[in-house]
Amino acid sequence: MTYDKVGNLKVFTKTIYFNSLFITKQFGITNNQEYNLPKLAHTIAHELAHCLRADYEPEEAGEHDLDHALLTYGLEVYILKTYEF
Repeated sequence: MTYDKVGNLKVFTKTIYFNSLFITKQFGITNNQEYNLPKLAHTIAHELAHCLRADYEPEEAGEHDLDHALLTYGLEVYILKTYEF
Protein backbone atom coordinates (compact mmCIF):
# COMPACT_ATOMS: atom_id res chain seq x y z
CA MET A 1 0.00 0.00 0.00
CA THR A 2 1.28 3.47 -0.87
CA TYR A 3 1.56 6.19 1.72
CA ASP A 4 3.16 9.57 2.37
CA LYS A 5 4.85 10.20 5.68
CA VAL A 6 4.18 13.44 7.57
CA GLY A 7 6.30 13.32 10.70
CA ASN A 8 5.33 10.03 12.37
CA LEU A 9 1.96 9.98 10.59
CA LYS A 10 1.44 7.71 7.58
CA VAL A 11 -1.11 9.10 5.11
CA PHE A 12 -2.25 6.22 2.91
CA THR A 13 -3.11 6.99 -0.68
CA LYS A 14 -5.41 5.09 -2.97
CA THR A 15 -6.02 5.23 -6.70
CA ILE A 16 -9.45 4.71 -8.21
CA TYR A 17 -9.68 3.71 -11.86
CA PHE A 18 -12.87 4.23 -13.87
CA ASN A 19 -14.06 2.43 -16.96
CA SER A 20 -13.07 4.41 -20.07
CA LEU A 21 -16.62 3.97 -21.39
CA PHE A 22 -17.72 6.77 -19.03
CA ILE A 23 -15.50 9.16 -20.99
CA THR A 24 -16.59 7.91 -24.40
CA LYS A 25 -20.24 8.31 -23.36
CA GLN A 26 -19.55 11.85 -22.08
CA PHE A 27 -18.07 12.88 -25.42
CA GLY A 28 -20.80 11.20 -27.45
CA ILE A 29 -18.51 8.51 -28.86
CA THR A 30 -20.84 5.80 -27.59
CA ASN A 31 -24.51 5.86 -26.68
CA ASN A 32 -24.37 2.99 -24.20
CA GLN A 33 -27.10 3.80 -21.66
CA GLU A 34 -25.23 2.04 -18.86
CA TYR A 35 -22.59 4.78 -18.69
CA ASN A 36 -24.39 7.93 -17.59
CA LEU A 37 -23.80 10.60 -14.95
CA PRO A 38 -25.92 9.01 -12.18
CA LYS A 39 -24.13 5.68 -12.80
CA LEU A 40 -20.78 7.50 -12.54
CA ALA A 41 -21.87 8.98 -9.18
CA HIS A 42 -22.77 5.45 -8.01
CA THR A 43 -19.41 4.09 -9.19
CA ILE A 44 -17.51 6.86 -7.41
CA ALA A 45 -19.48 6.18 -4.21
CA HIS A 46 -18.85 2.44 -4.55
CA GLU A 47 -15.10 2.88 -4.93
CA LEU A 48 -14.89 5.48 -2.15
CA ALA A 49 -16.65 2.99 0.14
CA HIS A 50 -13.83 0.51 -0.53
CA CYS A 51 -11.25 3.22 0.24
CA LEU A 52 -12.92 4.21 3.51
CA ARG A 53 -13.22 0.61 4.62
CA ALA A 54 -9.53 0.10 3.84
CA ASP A 55 -8.78 2.91 6.31
CA TYR A 56 -11.01 1.67 9.13
CA GLU A 57 -11.58 -2.04 8.44
CA PRO A 58 -8.62 -3.16 6.29
CA GLU A 59 -9.55 -6.83 6.37
CA GLU A 60 -13.05 -5.99 5.06
CA ALA A 61 -11.98 -3.47 2.39
CA GLY A 62 -12.72 -5.70 -0.60
CA GLU A 63 -16.03 -7.04 0.64
CA HIS A 64 -19.39 -6.37 -1.04
CA ASP A 65 -21.52 -6.95 2.03
CA LEU A 66 -24.33 -5.02 3.71
CA ASP A 67 -21.91 -2.57 5.36
CA HIS A 68 -20.38 -1.81 1.97
CA ALA A 69 -23.82 -1.35 0.41
CA LEU A 70 -24.95 1.02 3.17
CA LEU A 71 -21.76 3.07 2.96
CA THR A 72 -22.04 3.22 -0.84
CA TYR A 73 -25.66 4.34 -0.58
CA GLY A 74 -24.83 7.11 1.89
CA LEU A 75 -21.95 8.39 -0.23
CA GLU A 76 -24.07 8.25 -3.40
CA VAL A 77 -26.87 10.26 -1.78
CA TYR A 78 -24.30 12.81 -0.62
CA ILE A 79 -22.73 13.09 -4.09
CA LEU A 80 -26.12 13.42 -5.82
CA LYS A 81 -27.10 16.26 -3.47
CA THR A 82 -23.95 18.32 -4.01
CA TYR A 83 -24.17 21.57 -5.92
CA GLU A 84 -21.42 20.38 -8.27
CA PHE A 85 -23.43 17.36 -9.38
